Amino acid sequence: MTSYFYRFDTQVKGRWAGRTLIDVMSNEFIMKPVEYYDKAIQIGNITVNSEECSKYHILSLGETIQHLVHYHEPDLCDIGVLCLEDDYLVVNKPSGIACHPTSGYNLFSVTKAFESYGNLSCINRLDVLTSGVLILAFRNAKKYHTEMINRRIEKIYVAKVKGHFHDDITVNAPLKKNRFNVTEVSEEGKEATTVFKRLFYHNGHSLVECRPLTGRSHQIRVHLKSLNFPIVNDPVYNGEVSDIPDKSVVGKENHLLSSGEYIDYGVKYSGKDTNTDNQGELNSTKKQAKAYNLLGCTLKIGCNTPGNYSAKEKFAIDSCRGDNTRAFRNMDKFICLHAHKYVFNGKEYVAEPPFWAQKDNF
Repeated sequence: MTSYFYRFDTQVKGRWAGRTLIDVMSNEFIMKPVEYYDKAIQIGNITVNSEECSKYHILSLGETIQHLVHYHEPDLCDIGVLCLEDDYLVVNKPSGIACHPTSGYNLFSVTKAFESYGNLSCINRLDVLTSGVLILAFRNAKKYHTEMINRRIEKIYVAKVKGHFHDDITVNAPLKKNRFNVTEVSEEGKEATTVFKRLFYHNGHSLVECRPLTGRSHQIRVHLKSLNFPIVNDPVYNGEVSDIPDKSVVGKENHLLSSGEYIDYGVKYSGKDTNTDNQGELNSTKKQAKAYNLLGCTLKIGCNTPGNYSAKEKFAIDSCRGDNTRAFRNMDKFICLHAHKYVFNGKEYVAEPPFWAQKDNF
């Protein structure tokens, strides 16, 4: 487990302008109580434009909020290299790790694992819980991104679904992200086409070959859901609890909002609620209670990391969430979707499917 200090930098959003700093922090970032934000502002761990200020400071567009925290992430896992080319690296991404640094994943990512190759750019991207072929360019990234945009790459995935799937079927259904940032079929969305073919059916489940002809966010997952065959173990688009006999996920929780958004420190709550104050914002105490209830757990406070620290650093450590973070919650999780084969730059790259795709494990 790796621990470090991290400073979040957040641009003031339009809906925050004209509100006090304490109001925004306690109502937009719900995973800490208002008392924490009060103290963090007072001690200087939360600043505006890198300057300490009152909790009653009125925020304006163009300002930036800084927030010093202490963070933990899992140690990097082993990642198989499928091929090393002149301009890029092809790896078999495990489920549970991010492709590149993002919210909650500053270090626990594939690009960090291979940073010795230089500044890596993900030519394709896989969701945290998805495994398979991942192409990382360390030279001429723009050229390869253009090939991806122009659909000069053939992509073949495999997915496990419950029930007897169609022999073959093509879905043409436009996709759009809703206001909760969840992808859905919508006539107002962008063109999206996926070709599906059942590979086999066994013990009440089907293994499906998926060929996305376009590259929309969550395209395969949403198109399968639109056919009433959501992917097994998908916490966003499939409400059923999986019975996959894998000890690494036994007893684990998804910690998702009903909208499908992970609850995480520094991430805004975007669910629906009718209990609002005069400004249309959820009362911070009610929001925190809702989040804790959805998490089904008590948040761990303080990690007791030894060392000599300044008062600001000590406050961050005393308020640290330890291993109760998105990266730790997801590291042993997976959905039954795997990027099996990419035909790219005149070559074919194959990542053998994981255990759940084997017929004996159905």
